[in-house]
Amino acid sequence: MALADEVTARYGDQFLVNLTNPFDEEPTTVDTTRLAKAVLDVIADFKTYASVEYDNDEDQHVSLACEGVIVKLMVRCGELKPEAEKAWRKEDLKEGLALVTGRDRLLPTTNSILQTSSEARGSMPVRADFDRERWDKFVPGEPSISEDGRLE
Repeated sequence: MALADEVTARYGDQFLVNLTNPFDEEPTTVDTTRLAKAVLDVIADFKTYASVEYDNDEDQHVSLACEGVIVKLMVRCGELKPEAEKAWRKEDLKEGLALVTGRDRLLPTTNSILQTSSEARGSMPVRADFDRERWDKFVPGEPSISEDGRLE
């Protein structure tokens, strides 16, 4: 679903009719041009402030982008101060999304020539390294103590 459709599904037509037609005294339909411009601006903000491409399949992206579209429309029709848009960019995109998906994220790399071996043994399922057969002789529980007080 496109971002404009996501916004419409979350906020409803009547709310968007009023928000996209701020200077029309009796609006009847959503101004799709204004909505599309707000959507494009939010997608551009993702690139600028979070250093990631907007992805409509990522739940985090869709959630933040829908809020961003509404914030932009509200600022443009005078219901919010421009500081609200700056706060959305700073708190949600720069400090939230960018730190976990974009910049400051270290991806693991290696230049090792070693190859990892398979944990599977034949048709047996994959077992974690600590779950190998070499530990089978150890049985959890209390240690046995002989009559003279030594561990057995």
